[in-house]
Amino acid sequence: MNLEQFSNELLLYLFEFITPLDLFRTFYNLNSHFNDLILIYFQNYCFDFRSLSRQELQIICQNYIPLIFDKVIYLHLSDDDGTPGQAADFFNYNISLDQFPSLKALTLFRMEWHSKPDEFFFFWNTKTSSSYISETG
Repeated sequence: MNLEQFSNELLLYLFEFITPLDLFRTFYNLNSHFNDLILIYFQNYCFDFRSLSRQELQIICQNYIPLIFDKVIYLHLSDDDGTPGQAADFFNYNISLDQFPSLKALTLFRMEWHSKPDEFFFFWNTKTSSSYISETG
């Protein structure tokens, strides 16, 4: 039995155990069936970048985030010791918060506010009352 014979439900369940980067690298562009499943999986997706290396962040931001801008509902960016400068790097890939029409929440952990404060405050002022930004650390 090959992987393509698994039911969509089983494949979507298995996707939960694979990091977003590995999921895209492994299955995206294998065929249209996997492309469709990946886009289904990322509907209403919460993206937590805390554990990504700079290289992984670059790959995701340049190659995969543009495919799912409209599906991301939550972003977590961190400038802690393990991911210094992550927020600045994120926006240096020509990504803007207004490209995420479904974004409901943004969490900033140990944020270096010199990164791009205007971007965050613009986002805060233009989102609906159900949206929120939290800053921790």
